[in-house]
Amino acid sequence: MRVFINEDAETVRRFSGGAGLSVPLLPDKDGQVASRYRVIRHPHTVIIDRRGLIVGRADGERAWAAPLAREWIARLLEGPAAR
Repeated sequence: MRVFINEDAETVRRFSGGAGLSVPLLPDKDGQVASRYRVIRHPHTVIIDRRGLIVGRADGERAWAAPLAREWIARLLEGPAAR
C-alpha cells in the first residue's frame, strides 16, 4: 500500500490515474497513518507482515523490483526464524 501523507482523496485519485501502480493507495490527510508508524521522512517504507507487525523499514528511494530488494522483503515476511 502506498500512503499519501497530508493529501486528500481527490489528489490521490488524480495521481493514481497516470501512475500505473498495482498497490492500493491511501490518502492520509490528517497524518494519522504516518504518526502511527512513526514516519518522519519521505519517502519511507514500512514493511508489515500478515499479523500486522512491522518487520522492516527503509528510508529513501529503493529499487523494490530489483532481485536483492525482493529477496530482502521475502525474508522479512517469512518470520524471525529466517532472519
